Amino acid sequence: VFNSMTSYFKKISLQNQSAPDAINVVTLEGDSEQVWVGTFGEGLFMYEKNTGELKSIDLDLKNVVSLKLIDHNLWIGTWGKGLFRYDYLNHQIYQVSDAVLGENETIVSILSGSKGSMWVASKTGIFFISENEESRRIPSLNGEYHINSCAKDQKGNYYFGNTTGVVSFDETILNQTTRPDRVKLLGVSL
Repeated sequence: VFNSMTSYFKKISLQNQSAPDAINVVTLEGDSEQVWVGTFGEGLFMYEKNTGELKSIDLDLKNVVSLKLIDHNLWIGTWGKGLFRYDYLNHQIYQVSDAVLGENETIVSILSGSKGSMWVASKTGIFFISENEESRRIPSLNGEYHINSCAKDQKGNYYFGNTTGVVSFDETILNQTTRPDRVKLLGVSL
């Protein structure tokens, strides 16, 4: 941690009674009070900035590869266990899965979208998650995406890195052009 007032770096050691000798830190996410640390193999940790205390968060998620703070929820992308929403104020965790976004997906990147929505990249493609936590795969953006290889610019364009380069899109245009047509079944006859 760098203190700009003193120009001093402080090392945060993850080696305490709850952590093994070697930790593979994959992702970090922070706010004014804490820094969340996602690891491959040892799960999730939370570093309290004010106290300097490091806590292991027992969520039974060992391979945390992407994190995103939105309001008082920590969104957690895992290797092979899907997407989770952790309400850290109430210590509640919820898995976000449906017929489109499976519970065994590897979620490698998470970006906040407009109106409470999110965009997540996986090892198989990009998904739009609505504010109601319903997911939609974007067929034109299938492919294998990389861990935390994502960005959003000030104009609202999204960027995700994959095995063939970088894909970019404007959320408003993509949402208009990729909605599936609604079909109303009026009857069935045999």
